[in-house]
Amino acid sequence: MHYHYNILHKNYEVKLLETLRGRKIEEESKIEKQFPTLEELMRNLEQLPEEIKDDVRFFGGGLINHNFFFAHLTKFEPKRKEHELEDKISPPLLNLIQEKFTDLKELKKKLVKSALKDGPWALHCRPLIAIDV
Repeated sequence: MHYHYNILHKNYEVKLLETLRGRKIEEESKIEKQFPTLEELMRNLEQLPEEIKDDVRFFGGGLINHNFFFAHLTKFEPKRKEHELEDKISPPLLNLIQEKFTDLKELKKKLVKSALKDGPWALHCRPLIAIDV
């Protein structure tokens, strides 16, 4: 897990910095002062110079996505039994799972199928659920 994170995270971060640092030093300082965080930079893409807008969107968005994705993964616990998981789920949520999916095992199958088909996010889940595939 750390291998993927370190390689991808650093790559996006380096590319984003290269994009911003490719500007004149005065322009870079102005951009950093105007948008001190990556989130502010991404929220204000329309204010960036046209020639760096696409790269900032791609690499900045990738960095935010990877930070969010890897922050939501948890350690795999293969010895955990199905009933132990059910004990940790609130009764109202467990009832909803049983109504919509029959049981927890069926929900897991659908999440894995969605993740394999649609990428690392089990789409249409609220809250988002990160699954490393």
